[in-house]
Amino acid sequence: MKRIHAIIVLCCLNLVSLAQNLVLFDSKAGVSVPVFNIVKSDENSFECEVSIPALYAEEVLCENGDIYIILQFAGSSTLSRVGEPSLPVLTKLIGIPFAKTCTYEIIEKKWQDIQLNKKIYPFQMPLREAEVHDSFYISSAVYDSDEYDTPICSFGEVQKLKGVYNQSMTVCPFRYYPASNKLSVLSDFTLKVKFMDRGLSKTSQTMYKKHHSDSVYLKECFYNFNNRLYSSYQDVDYVEDEYDYLIISKPDQSILDSKALSSFCLWKRLKGYDCRVYTTDEVGKECKSIKDFIRSEYQKGVRYVLFIGDDKDIPLYTKCINNLVGCAKSDYWYGCIDGDSDNQADLAIGRFPVSTLSDLEIMVNKTIAYEQGTNRTGSFKNALLVAHKEGAPGKYQGCCETIRDTVYSDDCFDFIPVYGADSIDGGNNANNQTVIDAINAGVGIVNYRGHGNQTGWDGHWSYEVRSFTKTYLDDIDIRQRWPVVFSVACQNGDISYPSDCLLESFMKDYNGAVAFLGATESSFTDANNVFNILLFDAICNRKVYNIGDINNLAQIINIPYHNYYAIFNAYSYLWGGDPSLEIWTDEMETFDNAQVRKDGNTVFVDAGVSGDCKVTVTTNDGLYHESITSGSGVMFQAPMVECYVSLNKHNYVPKIYRLSETGDLFIQDEVISSSFEAQAKRVVIGENVTSNKPEGKVIIKKDADVRIKASDSVTIESGFSCEKGATLRIN
Repeated sequence: MKRIHAIIVLCCLNLVSLAQNLVLFDSKAGVSVPVFNIVKSDENSFECEVSIPALYAEEVLCENGDIYIILQFAGSSTLSRVGEPSLPVLTKLIGIPFAKTCTYEIIEKKWQDIQLNKKIYPFQMPLREAEVHDSFYISSAVYDSDEYDTPICSFGEVQKLKGVYNQSMTVCPFRYYPASNKLSVLSDFTLKVKFMDRGLSKTSQTMYKKHHSDSVYLKECFYNFNNRLYSSYQDVDYVEDEYDYLIISKPDQSILDSKALSSFCLWKRLKGYDCRVYTTDEVGKECKSIKDFIRSEYQKGVRYVLFIGDDKDIPLYTKCINNLVGCAKSDYWYGCIDGDSDNQADLAIGRFPVSTLSDLEIMVNKTIAYEQGTNRTGSFKNALLVAHKEGAPGKYQGCCETIRDTVYSDDCFDFIPVYGADSIDGGNNANNQTVIDAINAGVGIVNYRGHGNQTGWDGHWSYEVRSFTKTYLDDIDIRQRWPVVFSVACQNGDISYPSDCLLESFMKDYNGAVAFLGATESSFTDANNVFNILLFDAICNRKVYNIGDINNLAQIINIPYHNYYAIFNAYSYLWGGDPSLEIWTDEMETFDNAQVRKDGNTVFVDAGVSGDCKVTVTTNDGLYHESITSGSGVMFQAPMVECYVSLNKHNYVPKIYRLSETGDLFIQDEVISSSFEAQAKRVVIGENVTSNKPEGKVIIKKDADVRIKASDSVTIESGFSCEKGATLRIN
């Protein structure tokens, strides 16, 4: 198709002359996006003022010679009835107070008429990445009618997210008259959404334990979120055996007894997550029994679930959406707690797709070293945007350019374009070596947008026509600067494939990724484009940094835009990696002025930084204390056993203190690669200094900063080493 661009300006009565890249506005000079602001809100309703300053028009010349106009405004989707006019719509996800339903009222202010010179383009059947249109869909009955009947406002199916009911709200501020080809635009109006009583009592509410982070997350999901809405849902005051991180492993004793698994659980506690480990022998091996167990643990406060094993050990669930889009192999399904029609994941699912203990050791070591900030050379602030050359400068490259050109509220990435297209199409003739060189220089995110299959990125992504497969991982010199990979393509995450898929290859290889997002199925193109944009929106605008939450948020926001096609995609995408992994978005900072003092049974912590900082206290038995300090410090009662105190803040290298209640502290069988401080009367370091731990050497890794404070003595015995570039201070 040939495309011709123009602008429709709402202060005019007729379509303006066609022009390339011409941007004109009405009296709201400088405003190119619809304005949609809440101006009044109470427990029974909210009102928002809406204005549409401009419409973009794109003429499409079809193969049969007919020319249609595609209308849109920035940030919009369209009506999606196949063969009918694809009018632009505004879509919002709104939270509904408990025991309420919603309706709406439009207070009209200003209609403007536009006489179009072409028919509005009919919505076409969405395509999967590898498909092409073989038919043109148009409803003659609709296009011959005097008026196209569509409501100004409509609501989607009721969903439930973290215990809160919600619906998508679609606003279509148009009246279209196909026979006369006239378009009326409601350019200024007030929309009032009213909440009506459903007659339910509080006792009918299914209650879950609220987490302090839930309100922050829901605020990013719901357009109308406020504390009044959230408080209409009851909280569970007390949950016996509360915890927040569930690990379900295949019943491999070598894995269950491994140092890798115990080290991972300790590290997650140091990050503030209380871990519990169960096997499929305990919870069941079938999808239903696994999900039933996850649902029961969700009531105890679980927010993250990690599977250890591949599809043969912990099966992907086959989620069938409808006859239109089909079925998808899914991990996402396990996180959707509220019934089979629930498409909003309440908790984040990740997977270590291991076959052997060696696989687990690699994945755990990468995860811990990544979050510890082990290697601080290169830049995690760099994000690689890799685009398939098909359709350039639009399609995949256009998606990446939208990501790169967006002005974010948080300047969190320096984008590096790696486009397979020729320079004449805006590309830079990139190839697989370009990707390798960029990763070797140090990047935080590798984002691929294009075609793919189970084992690689499509060979035609670049001019050299070579797939990017696991063989190229041998050329990567990672130096402990593992990236997070967003592979927005088909089938890269299909762990049911007989051999390792690309996700598994990146996860199992030391030179691969710390986490990998990939699809199990052939996914839908347009929904993928918006999803990819929303991944970066979640990080850079909404400030969500844990990878599982990033995926869930992007999927939940995308679903109202693309309906069944986005639902299918949501179930298709799978996270290889720890779902709570916190990505770096800037250069690393350190807790240089932090202080931890123990005075009798009281511990005082001052992080020495501005803003919120998480303080976590953990023992070998589990999480003991967690709090947020905002600069004034925090005090707590010390546990009666040896404990760790950790400080965590986004883009800060975690700082860990180890305190002894008895006065003696034994450091044995440990690899220290972060900022660490030990405080005790007497400290003994070596590979066999206590019988309470397994024998093992103590290694201080390069770039680690270790301080030992002992009021009596420090003894270093055999089995201790300190790598060049590490810092060890003994006071």
